[in-house]
Amino acid sequence: MIVALGLFFLDFVIANLFQHWLVSLLLVYFIGTLVLTNAYDDNKFLLIGIVSLFILRDCAAHGFFGLCLLYIVPLLLCFRDIKALLHLSSFNLYLFLIVLTILVEAFVINNGILGQEQLVFVTIVKIFVNILFGIMVFLGMRGGRSFLALLKRERKVWTPNRIDAS
Repeated sequence: MIVALGLFFLDFVIANLFQHWLVSLLLVYFIGTLVLTNAYDDNKFLLIGIVSLFILRDCAAHGFFGLCLLYIVPLLLCFRDIKALLHLSSFNLYLFLIVLTILVEAFVINNGILGQEQLVFVTIVKIFVNILFGIMVFLGMRGGRSFLALLKRERKVWTPNRIDAS
């Protein structure tokens, strides 16, 4: 939950620097938590906390409370079906969900409901920036565990002459 709070405040800092909500680190972390961990079944408190912070971030971005629930709730309800239907690796599913949620936010929420003009170029830049930050978050969520396992593992070499060579 501390990571989610840090990303929440980092979203606000980046939005104030660029004067535009270009990066959505909290959304990237939320999708990473769904894809990489078993938080959907085990730690619902973490998902509720991340969604609550994302609702506050979305309220600051759009001026309306709860608009992000139009694409977060269906994502939560259909996540297992999407994962089983597409048969993608976790990284490809992660990228697919990032692109899908940004497209829904840009064209359904901004253009459809709010009536704000959302340029296609801005949406493409937003997708690429979030994918770059998403790759960093994805590697950070996976790399922390696997790096320690690599340090503790011993390398065993099998040779035809000796069975237990190290």
